[in-house]
Amino acid sequence: MLVTDISATKIKNSRGESTIRISVNNTGSGSAPSGASKGKYEAPAYPKGVAYAIKFVNSKLRKSLLKFKFNGFEDLKKIEAKLPKDFGANPTIALEFAFLNALAIDKDKPLWKILNPKAKKMPRILANVVGGGAHAHKFKTSNIQEILLSPKTGKIENDVRATLEFYGELKNLLRAKRQDDEGAWISNLNLKDTFEILLGVTGYERGIDVAASQLYKNGKYHWKHLWNGKPETADRKKQIEIIASLADEYNLFYVEDPLEQEDFAGFAELRKKLPDVMICGDDLIATNINRLKKAVKMKAINAVIIKPNQCGSLIKTKEVFDYAIRNRITPIVSHRAGETFDTTIVHLAFAWQAPFVKFGIAQKERMAKLNELIEIEKNL
Repeated sequence: MLVTDISATKIKNSRGESTIRISVNNTGSGSAPSGASKGKYEAPAYPKGVAYAIKFVNSKLRKSLLKFKFNGFEDLKKIEAKLPKDFGANPTIALEFAFLNALAIDKDKPLWKILNPKAKKMPRILANVVGGGAHAHKFKTSNIQEILLSPKTGKIENDVRATLEFYGELKNLLRAKRQDDEGAWISNLNLKDTFEILLGVTGYERGIDVAASQLYKNGKYHWKHLWNGKPETADRKKQIEIIASLADEYNLFYVEDPLEQEDFAGFAELRKKLPDVMICGDDLIATNINRLKKAVKMKAINAVIIKPNQCGSLIKTKEVFDYAIRNRITPIVSHRAGETFDTTIVHLAFAWQAPFVKFGIAQKERMAKLNELIEIEKNL
């Protein structure tokens, strides 16, 4: 594919924040999501702002990439070499999405089929149905950022339909009046009663994203609303006891970021305590290969969140994904709180054969991704 044009414009994400949309050859486009709960090891999203990134694309980058021949994923390395260090993680990902989508249109094939024509296994979904923490910062609610359900019918279309139906019923069961940044219900019940409702539903496995770095200050975890809405303060030992108790009592199969983002040893201790639970690192790893290698060495996790804009490079993202697979760490390709309608991440997840995807279950931007996954399944 020969590059004939590149342009960038500003759009709004699902949180109403400004982000970038890039088009290549007036056919393929890419846009970047933004996180609400960000780890300290994430690459800077827009070091000089959205306006600077747009101006750079429309002037200098456009000139340098005109007549560039883009043949496939590995050519993203050549594109990254042309970017200044202060370009930012988000515009880099939007640019790389745009190139891949333009190539798919040029070849008249789905993107996943260009990346991996042998892909055939569909991922399971992790659906965020009850929200709190940084995703519901305006409201008094649980400190647990996400309560997740994962259906397992073996068919994506059935999984999405069933989860959507139950999500609709949850509003009344939880007496919910509001949604968080990702469209998850903000429960008006305490955590215990909320989980009791979810325990009564069959066909799903349950998980949580604690986003514990948001709770951590001055060496302690500060729970404002835990058991029956009562506040608690916990050191590492007590935090591990709290999480283990939650996992045991509510039969959790998945626990994400149960401790703060520096505590590899604490993750490892919890993993020993919960050998049959997926202990997943998000802020702990930040899609960073060096941090993943440390986690593997310390046996801190057995699952990892993959978010391309955390590291600001699809080449680096794939390196992290592949390293996880080689070391029997389950990679989970994930959306962000501030999403766009871009569905490139769906094709990456399927092409790379991710065992799980985490795209939410509400809001148009998240349903676009789930619907794209359903389309892939139908056309296999």
